[in-house]
Amino acid sequence: MNNLAVSETKSLSRVALIASIVSAVLSLLLVVAVMTGWLTGAPKVGYVRTGEVISGSVAFKSARSSYEKQIMAWQTNLDTLESEYARNLSQFNSASLQMDDDARESHQIGLAEQRATIERYSTAISQRAKEEEKRLSDSLLKQINASVEQYGREHGYDVILGTTSEGSLLYGSEATDITKNVLDFINR
Repeated sequence: MNNLAVSETKSLSRVALIASIVSAVLSLLLVVAVMTGWLTGAPKVGYVRTGEVISGSVAFKSARSSYEKQIMAWQTNLDTLESEYARNLSQFNSASLQMDDDARESHQIGLAEQRATIERYSTAISQRAKEEEKRLSDSLLKQINASVEQYGREHGYDVILGTTSEGSLLYGSEATDITKNVLDFINR
């Protein structure tokens, strides 16, 4: 090979090496720029103390009040059934010695049926209470999540984290705590 061809090959190799190095450096700068938010802007992140948002929401307070009224109504009905049973049992105990065997047995069956009715009602209202609490919780959480999402969009957040008492967020500065703002937004 002549000297000119060797020189051209070396020159091309140097250019390729420099192009590779420049390409690698530019790629590295691009990665660093994206990771630090230099090109895209740093992501806007906030967190809310979930328990405070739930317990402080007007919707929660209203749902809780409605739920407690329903529980009290069921309990009143149960108390009425219990007092009727107690009255019937007391009457039976007072009069059972003067009853014949058929009347005594008939009253005992009636009392047993009344007791079974009370037990069924108690079980049913307990089950209904659990179902109602779950329905209210699910509905409330869906409403709060939608409000937090809307708040995030309207205020330019990329991420809003929710904390729980189990420690889902181990640390967040007060500057990123948007609990009060979100609660005000939800209750407006």
